[in-house]
Formats: sequence, structure tokens, C-alpha cells
Amino acid sequence: MGPRLRSAVGASFLVRSVMSFAAAALAGSVDLHSPRYALFLALAAALGFLLARPFGKHLDVRRTRITAMGLALTGAATLLVRQFG
Repeated sequence: MGPRLRSAVGASFLVRSVMSFAAAALAGSVDLHSPRYALFLALAAALGFLLARPFGKHLDVRRTRITAMGLALTGAATLLVRQFG
């Protein structure tokens, strides 16, 4: 069940990302640098996907989860401070 759910969420994220990019392009918010950034991020995501399995075998699940949650909380707090601070 887990792998199917993760793949469905990933596919949904991909579709929503393409739709968001298209909407931003229609709204005139996309400049010539945007596709370059999108390509860079897509390559980084592909690299992460390829390296996840070999490196994932050597990671402690609990520590990885705590680290990921800490990074997510730090990012969210940074966005809130920038928005309202």
C-alpha cells in the first residue's frame, strides 16, 4: 500500500506543478529564467530519486524522519517570519 500511495502522491504533485506553471505563464508571471530554474529543479529531483534507494539503505529511519520534520518546520517558520515579520 505504501509504495502505491507514494507514487500516486508523486504523480499528483507532478500534475499540479505543471498546472501551476501553466497558470503562472498565462498570468504573465513567467520570464525567460523560469524554465531554466524549473529544469534545474527537475534535474535535482531526478538525481534525488536515483540516489534515494542506494543511500536510503544506510539511513536510520527515525533520524531521517526527525531531520526532515525539522527542516520542514524551519522552512515554514522562515516563510512566516518573512511574510508577517
